[in-house]
Parts: sequence; structure tokens; C-alpha cells
Amino acid sequence: KLDSKVPLIQEIATHLILSGGKRLRPLLTSCCFEMCKNQFNNYSNKHIGLAAAVEFIHAATLLHDDVVDESKNRRGSLTANEVWGNKTSVLVGDFLFSRAFQLMAKYGNIPILKLLSNTSVIISEGEMLELINDKDPTINEDIYFEVINGKTASLFSASCQVGAMSTTTNQEKIDALKS
Repeated sequence: KLDSKVPLIQEIATHLILSGGKRLRPLLTSCCFEMCKNQFNNYSNKHIGLAAAVEFIHAATLLHDDVVDESKNRRGSLTANEVWGNKTSVLVGDFLFSRAFQLMAKYGNIPILKLLSNTSVIISEGEMLELINDKDPTINEDIYFEVINGKTASLFSASCQVGAMSTTTNQEKIDALKS
């Protein structure tokens, strides 16, 4: 799903996606789908497309975060912004966000689209909150947890929910996976 008419987009996105990482978020989506599916229903593999959307959201945030933090390395390799520049890196991050929303529209439904779009907003707010409080030694624990919830926990939570929402499971299970 990294294909593009612009070869540089594919090159940069592939550089990031193939640079390593544990792929925990899409794995959680797939595991929660498997855990919640009803053995008597014939499910399509839509959860795989949604797991890819989750990973693309994560990858986009990494590209943007590396620009904001002026990072030079990630996972033992040069960051995209170090190799291709900040502007290019941000635009490819935007491409990945856009591709994620295409995948959501293709494989998801309105509740999944709402969840992942709301999660994207929460991630952005977490990034901004971190930037606002950067190098502030008086930051309190509440703000710290708000930052890590926004930047990290929110997408983990959404990953689990999306897997469950791809099945016919009940809201109680979805809420349990959310937390």
C-alpha cells in the first residue's frame, strides 16, 4: 500500500517502514480480531487492511516527530529528515496519514473511521503538549501522563479496539480492550 505515482514517496515510506520496529500496533489489531471473532461467522480479511492503517498512522507520527525533535537517527539508521530533508519528510508523513485514511475508508466502517480519526487528533495534541512543555523541569505528573497517553497509549488502545470492532463482538469486549 506504499505505491505512489511519485517514486520518492515510496522510497522514503519504504525506508521508514522497513527500518525495523516490532509492529506491535498492527499485531495487536490482528490479535484482538482473532480473539473476538465468532468461529461461526465467515469474516473477510478487512482487519489486515485496518492493521496496515494503524501502522501507517504510527509511521506518519514518527516522520513528523523526527522533524520536530531534529532527530538524526532512528532504530540505528539515519532518519528520513536527515537523508531527504524536513519538508520532504513531513510531506511523506502526510502521505502516510492520507493512505491510512484511504485504508480505513476501504476496510472499515464509520465507527472505526471515527475512532482512528479521533485518535489521530489525540496524538497531535499529545505532540503539541510535549512541545509546549519541552525542557520544563516543573512539569507535573498529570501533564506527563497526558503526553504519553496522547503520543503512545492512545494508538495502542485504538489498535486493540479496531481489531475487536472488525468482528461482531459486543461493546463490553471492545471497552475492555480499549483500557
